[in-house]
Amino acid sequence: MAKIVERIFDIIEALADEKEISLTELAKKLYLPKGTTCRLLMSLKTRGYVDQNPITRRYRLGVRIVSVGRKVLGNVDLRIESRVVLENLLRETKESIHLAILQSGEVVFVDSLPSLHSLRVHKLPGERGPVHCTAVGKVLLAYAVLPKVNEIIKQKGLPQLTPNTITSASDLKKRLDRVRRQGFAIDDEESNEGCRCIAAPIRDHTDRVIAALSITGPSTRITPERFNQLADLVKRAADKISARLGFSPQITSK
Repeated sequence: MAKIVERIFDIIEALADEKEISLTELAKKLYLPKGTTCRLLMSLKTRGYVDQNPITRRYRLGVRIVSVGRKVLGNVDLRIESRVVLENLLRETKESIHLAILQSGEVVFVDSLPSLHSLRVHKLPGERGPVHCTAVGKVLLAYAVLPKVNEIIKQKGLPQLTPNTITSASDLKKRLDRVRRQGFAIDDEESNEGCRCIAAPIRDHTDRVIAALSITGPSTRITPERFNQLADLVKRAADKISARLGFSPQITSK
């Protein structure tokens, strides 16, 4: 029984790698007898997990596998899937790690881990912040549709919180363009003097940016010389979370 289940999963995974494949090609690829492969394909076809092209007679994954996949992904919990990655990033950087989403035109922190240093900058889950001057906020704005960006700017304004805060809509939009190009955002003492933050986007299985991950610390430790190094770390961590949420880089390359 276990061997049959194993072979069924082998077939599903093999079909996922191909647009369409013939019975002979599939059997050869999996080193299975042609008769065994045919019987398993027929069982999967009956349940809608495999389709057969009526003209070429070649096989492909069926729509039911997509339906099941969507149900699984719809039940994925962002905090649960992110937690291990957050903990690893904390160990790597020793700085505060934050996970945030966009809600009602503001940043909402949904999870966080405090720095291992005694001098730290840390937001608690449930705390809110502005979007225009935080690194997580700029990431979430950068991947939002332009009408939504304009609406948030109109509703919330661009209040100056420090001498470095961006207060011009045109300047902010230029910064958001840069965020999209480089794949991360920086808060260079724009929301709080003496504090810097670097954030990257987290995508779900549809390629939608649903959250932002950040590294935050005092400007004495997060210096401009470390921006690129920390940006690489936070981008890599955000990509790991995205993968756990079902995102595949192949989505954006199509």
